[in-house]
Amino acid sequence: MSGLTLEELNERFVYRRDPGRDRWSVLTSKTGPLIGDCEDYALTVLWIEAGHDVAEMHRMVLRGKAALWRTHTMPGPEHTHMMLWVKGKGWIDNTHKKWSKTPHFAKEDKIGPVMFAASMILKG
Repeated sequence: MSGLTLEELNERFVYRRDPGRDRWSVLTSKTGPLIGDCEDYALTVLWIEAGHDVAEMHRMVLRGKAALWRTHTMPGPEHTHMMLWVKGKGWIDNTHKKWSKTPHFAKEDKIGPVMFAASMILKG
């Protein structure tokens, strides 16, 4: 049995903002909608690219083969957004749902390996 694909994620993804404190989650449900926000989408794409292996996700970030970037879709703190970059693939986010050679939004804050690991551990 193969794991979740990007095409399946795109078909099943339903955007829902986290209530209260932001939590980062990989969306792994085998059936039904995959409900999450932009961070969850980016993490799930990274998980897919890492062969459905959380440890490999961390190695990709640590080795500079993948990075999460925080940005804004519009002015104001309530419009933060997360994009994923993967070496050899480019950029993707939940609003465009396909790989692009250039980001659709301005790169603002790169999430480093330590913050990435901490955010994966501190789920709320």
